[in-house]
Amino acid sequence: MHHRAVPNTLPTRVRRGLGFVLFAALFLSATAQAHNTVTTGRTQLTASGTNLSARIDAPPAFVLDAPDEDGLRAESQRYYSENFSVRRGDAACQLEVEKANYTDTGYLRVTGNFACPAPVTRLEDLTLRATAYDSLGKWEHKVNFSAGSSHSYLLFNAGAQDYPGAVKALPAEPVRVDPWANAWSFFKLGVRHILTGYDHILFLLLAILLVRGWLNLLILITIFTAAHSVTLILAGLGIVVLPGAIIEPIIALSIIYMAWLNIRRLRSGDTGESERRITTGGFGLIHGLGFAGILAATPIPQSQVVPSLALFNVGVEAGQLIILAVAVPLLLLVDRSRHRRRILVGASLTFGGLALVWFIQRLL
Repeated sequence: MHHRAVPNTLPTRVRRGLGFVLFAALFLSATAQAHNTVTTGRTQLTASGTNLSARIDAPPAFVLDAPDEDGLRAESQRYYSENFSVRRGDAACQLEVEKANYTDTGYLRVTGNFACPAPVTRLEDLTLRATAYDSLGKWEHKVNFSAGSSHSYLLFNAGAQDYPGAVKALPAEPVRVDPWANAWSFFKLGVRHILTGYDHILFLLLAILLVRGWLNLLILITIFTAAHSVTLILAGLGIVVLPGAIIEPIIALSIIYMAWLNIRRLRSGDTGESERRITTGGFGLIHGLGFAGILAATPIPQSQVVPSLALFNVGVEAGQLIILAVAVPLLLLVDRSRHRRRILVGASLTFGGLALVWFIQRLL
């Protein structure tokens, strides 16, 4: 079958329109994040006399630069002393960092002690201010406090950074886990992550942009689902672990590559089903590690690891179905337009441009 190639030149009006859309997309994305979710840091404070033992787990997106482990410990000491203050009465509790390192899942863990001027027997003895993650946009800093049999926690964020004050003490969360409630929470987390993970959405849309026929669509979605499910589960179980600093730029590159593939195929008139399936499967493995990144900041009850991972993955698939339910009818409408190829080229250019901005942001 002969396919007419896309002309090398487009009408001026169309070129101007595409240029405006691309410029607007790049401008808006300059300050946008591909994941519009809240990132969470966690700190455990345990009182014993005048000492507060501290374990600080920073959010995965938080990075401190240091040449070696001693440098990282010193930088952590300086940074958290300035941005996570603990006071006993009118005097400061002095932080002494014993160890700082990046875990296998790529987040910073700091352990040490706050030396207070007087014994700490209850949370009300302390004044805390937490500003450590202001650079991350949407963030939460959950501080668990223990003193003997007393357990409570504080939840800091950009709008509530002081205890007592805007931050209120809450009773410790129960140790017992309701399996049904836990399963439902991880299912919702999976749905929310895919629907607010704009880079995953763009990759999925670009992957199906030229696919026609329900069987071809089913095969492609099955390949993508199988690929990201495998790496999501392996990462969730700690078998395969790569830091987000590596995964996130590659995800952006996957969008750029798929956009380029679409434009090349539109010019040739060949949808290239085999190449598209291989590409989707390969990058699907990377996206699975990206999905797992959100789990690094989410505590999973030890007895519920496998069900939690499974339900999170099911939630991701449910979110994908929602996206497809909207996208496929729109693509069918585009197919009926006499400007089909121009629309698809414009969409590929716009999505690829967004991903290029994300790629640059994630390298900086």
